[in-house]
Amino acid sequence: MEPARIRITADTGPESDARELQDATRQLRQMLLANRVGRVDLEHSGEAPAGSKAADLVTVGALVVVLGPPMIKGAVDIVNAWANRRAGRSAKMTVGEHTLELTGVTSAQTQAVIDEFLRRTDPERGEAADDGEA
Repeated sequence: MEPARIRITADTGPESDARELQDATRQLRQMLLANRVGRVDLEHSGEAPAGSKAADLVTVGALVVVLGPPMIKGAVDIVNAWANRRAGRSAKMTVGEHTLELTGVTSAQTQAVIDEFLRRTDPERGEAADDGEA
């Protein structure tokens, strides 16, 4: 089974600053690593300007997770828990062309959206749950 690549974009809300977003993203990364869902890296957006100390630029608020498709649900659950810890937080998880946005909606609404995302991104789950409709 080929590993899945998930891009996670965290958002701490309009009242937060870059430092708060950076800290919250670091916290989310640690939560994912602690649960051993897969490899979790900060997203890099290219080379830093000439003369700067950094070798490349990190995209603030963005992570890349590489994991086996069966681990996608665990990653979704962790990101959802992170988003629900503080008001104003949200996160987008993208696997291929499928994107899941986790915000402050009710648990039932969130679960329905998560279930559909998992069905679309996990080939085994999709085949088992597919009723023939597109």
